[in-house]
Amino acid sequence: MGNPRDVVIVNGVRTPCVKAGTKFNEVHVTELGKVAVKGLIARTNLDVNIIDEVIMGNTGTPADASNVSRVITLNAGFPLKTPAYTTHRNCAASMTAISNAHDHIKAGSADAIVAGGAESMSNLRCSFQKILRTSSESSLSRKP
Repeated sequence: MGNPRDVVIVNGVRTPCVKAGTKFNEVHVTELGKVAVKGLIARTNLDVNIIDEVIMGNTGTPADASNVSRVITLNAGFPLKTPAYTTHRNCAASMTAISNAHDHIKAGSADAIVAGGAESMSNLRCSFQKILRTSSESSLSRKP
């Protein structure tokens, strides 16, 4: 018999992987996240009213959505009362979100949490130091 505070992952959904700058080039990170979360809701027949919190990981926070998780939560149809926060940790933001969800449930401060991550590498602003840009540009201009 399990402990009453055992934590389980019920289901998972993801968007397709595509090369940055191609098919999802114009798709905002919050739209990608909304599609995945709405897919989870549909797949599991989830009652969004029983969710205590939504936690999403994101590394490249867009200027127009400082709390990516909150935007995804509202756009996916959760009630306004559902709290949501975004974790930020390069390469581990989604795992941090899932780990935080586990800890909240294990501690008894929540019973049901939607956790995951959302990212759009196509829309991520990257800046490189001048020396890297210069060496990259010169190597690109060389003929084989």
